[in-house]
Amino acid sequence: LCVQCHKDFMKTAEGGVDHMPFAGGMCLSCHDPPGSNVKGMAANALGPLCGSCHDQSEKQATSARIRHKPVAASECTQCHSPHKSANAKLLKISADKLCFECHDKADFKGKSTHAPVEGGECTGCHDPHKSGNAKLLSKPVNELCLGCHSAADLAKNAKHPDSDNAACTKCHSPHRSDNAALLKVKAADGNEGAAQ
Repeated sequence: LCVQCHKDFMKTAEGGVDHMPFAGGMCLSCHDPPGSNVKGMAANALGPLCGSCHDQSEKQATSARIRHKPVAASECTQCHSPHKSANAKLLKISADKLCFECHDKADFKGKSTHAPVEGGECTGCHDPHKSGNAKLLSKPVNELCLGCHSAADLAKNAKHPDSDNAACTKCHSPHRSDNAALLKVKAADGNEGAAQ
């Protein structure tokens, strides 16, 4: 039935990802053409609609202490295509560009930029949906930092005497800085040190 009017749209994503109901021609799993007054003739508001299949994600997101604004507003389609995409996870655009659709990329550029930020790998540190940690971090700050920067390597630098207990972000910016080594302020001795 849907194919009669939406023939071109119903083509699957070549080399991409198709949402399972879309690929299976199960349009009425998500749409209610005769009776819906929801945008896109959706059968329900997006949060509950998406949650009807992605129930674990929905439960975790609604019970999480911190939720990404689109998740909190049940706006799944702000980031995800409901039908098909050339990108993994049905993302509307590639992951390295998606976050910068809302977050100004200029705010993440400086003399030194954290490698994951430079590479657009925001989800290396942040959960895009929900978290129990501030700033949607996927783990507590130091645990996250020590996932890439080993405590043994940090201990070699005299400026890191207690890297296990000090908050990395007390001295370092997690995204960008106008100082070397992502330092928030230039070192008092003028020695900015080497980037870690």
